[in-house]
Amino acid sequence: MLAAVALAFGASGCGTSASDAEFELTVTNFNHIDASESAVLHWFLDEVEERSEGRVEFERYDQEQLCSGAETTECVRDGRADIGATIPSYKPGEFEISEIMNMPFQSQNAEAVGQAYAKLLESNEEVASEGESMGLKQLWVTSTDVSIFGATEPIEGIDGLANMRSRSAGEGMTYALEAIGASPVNTTASEMYEAMQNGVIDVWFNLISGGSDYNLFEVSEHWRTTGFGTYINVIQVINQETWDSLPDDIQQIFNETVTDLNAGAGYDVLAETMQEQCDKVIDAGTLESWETWDDSATDEWENALGDTVVEEWKSNVEGKVDDPDALREEFLTYLEEAEASSDFVSPAIGCSERV
Repeated sequence: MLAAVALAFGASGCGTSASDAEFELTVTNFNHIDASESAVLHWFLDEVEERSEGRVEFERYDQEQLCSGAETTECVRDGRADIGATIPSYKPGEFEISEIMNMPFQSQNAEAVGQAYAKLLESNEEVASEGESMGLKQLWVTSTDVSIFGATEPIEGIDGLANMRSRSAGEGMTYALEAIGASPVNTTASEMYEAMQNGVIDVWFNLISGGSDYNLFEVSEHWRTTGFGTYINVIQVINQETWDSLPDDIQQIFNETVTDLNAGAGYDVLAETMQEQCDKVIDAGTLESWETWDDSATDEWENALGDTVVEEWKSNVEGKVDDPDALREEFLTYLEEAEASSDFVSPAIGCSERV
């Protein structure tokens, strides 16, 4: 909960000005402390503290110490925390417009996806205003790396996933798995290890960060990169009243830090952290294989899915977006531009070459 607001505003009669007011903001983070998303978040928090010369300080709660992932949005909305994250893929009905980022087979470049959405957030009022009804303001989005999966046996194509109980996260992945005859199972990231160990699932889908942070290399010897692309994006939000209470110069520091994050600094942190996660996986010595599917296998999966996820998104945003097709075209234009200028390389793809 925002502290020092009384100092900043209520004590103005005692000579305190906006230029010397101090603020303590509470941050809830459901991610594992070693997750790449956590590294990006803490880079941002450190930068704001430094750039504000100590006028802004953050009380930080990682790994659901304050609020669970499922309740983070409500936690920020009701003021228990000032800043928190939401994953649209995990929370159907919240930030449905932003699911435009999470289309399967859309991109293999996390930096480009994040930059494209950042541009959309700046240029499109429908996107920028999403969250207002919940009392939330979007700060930035971290687009995570490409999806991978792990199993106890090698799986080389979509036929191998048929009838497999596969950990799924979000509507896009669920529809994609159903399209090839797999059985999606909804479990949280922290439940994947036990679910694999006890036979609740046969396959886990996640990121290299999840595979490393939750030691999934101990329960799955064969990993695959499928070409599914980026599918999970973490939106950092701030309580709107908290944001409105900050003076212009502090808001400017936030905005400038977000700009630098989106320009590449955040993804440098993301890549560096994922490299450390890769080292952990490789050093464990338990993986027997980590292959990248042939393009033909990826194409077969994409063709099986068709336009299902895109059409579902268009249905979900009906009444919120005047022209969903035009908005998607705008996003894809920004994405193409960002991919052309980005030199970001998926850490997962580089890591697989070391097995």
